[in-house]
Amino acid sequence: MTAIAKADELHSWPVLWEQVAAHRQACNAHAARTVVLLPFFQLQSVARVSAAEYWAGGFLPRLETTKSWQQRIAPFTPDALDLSFDAALDALRARSWLAKSGLQAKQAVLAPLLVAAAQQLGGLAAAVAPSERGAWAERMRPVVTGGLATGFASGAEFAVYEAAIARIALEWAAASSYASDALYVAALQDVDALIVVRGVQRNALTLHLAAALGERALFVDLPHASHGPLFLHTAQDAEDEAQRAAACVMAHLAAGRTPVALPAIDRLVTRRISAMLSSQGIALRDETGWKLSTTRSAANLMSLLRAAHPQATQDERLDWLKHTRASQANVQRLERELRKQNSLPALIEYAQFAIKFIVNGATLSPDEVLKNLSAARPLAAWLDALTRALHSSGQWADLQLDTAGEQVLSALHLQGSEAQAIVLADASRLSLHEFGQWVQTALEGASFKMPAPEIEAQVVILPLAQLAARPFAALVMAGCDEVHLPLAPEPQGDWNAAQREALGLPSRELLAQEQQTVWQRAMQMPRIDVLWRASEGEETLQRSPLLQAWQLAERARRDIAGGGAELSQAGVDARLSHAVTAQPVMQPAPSAAALAIAMHAPQGLRLSASSYQVVRTCPYRFFALRLLGLQEAQELDAALSKRDFGSWLHEVLSEFHRARLRDTNAERDAENLDACAA
Repeated sequence: MTAIAKADELHSWPVLWEQVAAHRQACNAHAARTVVLLPFFQLQSVARVSAAEYWAGGFLPRLETTKSWQQRIAPFTPDALDLSFDAALDALRARSWLAKSGLQAKQAVLAPLLVAAAQQLGGLAAAVAPSERGAWAERMRPVVTGGLATGFASGAEFAVYEAAIARIALEWAAASSYASDALYVAALQDVDALIVVRGVQRNALTLHLAAALGERALFVDLPHASHGPLFLHTAQDAEDEAQRAAACVMAHLAAGRTPVALPAIDRLVTRRISAMLSSQGIALRDETGWKLSTTRSAANLMSLLRAAHPQATQDERLDWLKHTRASQANVQRLERELRKQNSLPALIEYAQFAIKFIVNGATLSPDEVLKNLSAARPLAAWLDALTRALHSSGQWADLQLDTAGEQVLSALHLQGSEAQAIVLADASRLSLHEFGQWVQTALEGASFKMPAPEIEAQVVILPLAQLAARPFAALVMAGCDEVHLPLAPEPQGDWNAAQREALGLPSRELLAQEQQTVWQRAMQMPRIDVLWRASEGEETLQRSPLLQAWQLAERARRDIAGGGAELSQAGVDARLSHAVTAQPVMQPAPSAAALAIAMHAPQGLRLSASSYQVVRTCPYRFFALRLLGLQEAQELDAALSKRDFGSWLHEVLSEFHRARLRDTNAERDAENLDACAA
């Protein structure tokens, strides 16, 4: 029977170590055979310092997370069909599983859905001991297929595919090996005592490991503390919120309160705050990251694939050329000629001819670089062709010089890695469109994290759930409105409530409880600034229900205690005001004299009735459009209207019928119609 320490008995790290020492003594376990499992690795350094002080001069227990423990035992490399939780690898494996199930024709649509379902079930399967995984899968088979078609018409095609995805995902998850498999061997053979420090979120793997050890396992909660003062800041919009949050951080640092925690509640606002702080030379460490697909390096690489498409627009080709090492003066000249309404074809051709790439002493045109990215081929050949194209255009060197670029190359396994052999072994042939989708999936599934600063971080960006028990001097929480910080996060996946309970996935009620615990932990910081915006676009926003509930509870607690100071108060805008002396600059104004000169020029200035009306209505507009010749840049590739397409279709049919009068052989009708359309 697993023991559980009472949360109200645990207020600090020394109390936690007392629980660990008592459990070690009860299990007669040596420190080397005692493992303390922490909920996330950022706590290891904090716990190690505290443990060294408590056991000064003695042996320390092993402080691990499930990931660090597994890596210490043995490195893990997934096999060819294993679930890897790598977006690029799992996208390929999903295509293989769908092909084996007879759903190859629907791979493009079903593969992303299969990966999402398999990775969710894989997290559950990885928590089960390898010897028990077959029995687990047997119990789950009726669960994952039951109730999936509810809400759809009987025999509906989507319901059939949905059930098929669930079945395949379960079999994939059950058949896979996982890095956590090694923990069961180590826990049963090399551990005499296990202490699981619970975080604020449920961890299925630690629950199963503790169950395997029985009475040798003990659950304790993270240390907690009393909360400090809370300051509320109401912003007008997202930009105002970001500015006020950055000012709060700067005020804390100026007062010597460091490090400052900055939870990534609203990722866009957090990135804006990060940019403002970085511009002031503040040392930041980002423990969350953001999608690799949103980085400039990812856009650099994707511009090449878009330009290689047979139906690429001139704008897409120009965008690619701007990312290459080609002469940007020549690229700008080409763009100017393309955007001129009356540019001569010879000038456009000359501008295109001037753009060249020098590769190993040979000169290549842009078309020669792109033509090798058109035909369907296996993935290994695609990666080789992509690598050569990136080298030819000079983009490879740019990617290697950028931190995000290196991670882009790594996510696509374009550089040597253990998983590269699995990628190259995939024999399925992909078109350019399918390869582009695979690249996009890989970049969407990978996270970009800025390298840690060389000096100690003054500000740490982190998930809200990882605030607990960390030594932050202040907390600045932006995005505490009803949209970005709801009472409970939306459950992942398409499973219904009964399936979630049977599978062991957290219910909406449990997610709400965890969210409230996360909030309570956040309120234990020494000093707290909470920011929320009153509007987003035309929508009016309210404070987060977590904030409202906390304020009501604290007010009730204060009333029961017989009064006292309010724990929350209105925050002061910490932004500094700067007086700037106005220095107006005289702007050129439209000149009637210039207009008269132009009108009396030898060639004359002819004015239509509409142009004359423009002069009367807005002389500035006439001056800009007619005299200065300023015009808005037009799209290079205008889309066909329905009228244009109809005119083309009528012309094709007319030509076909005229040709049919000369050739009455009906067997050649299809061939002749294609020729007329061409």
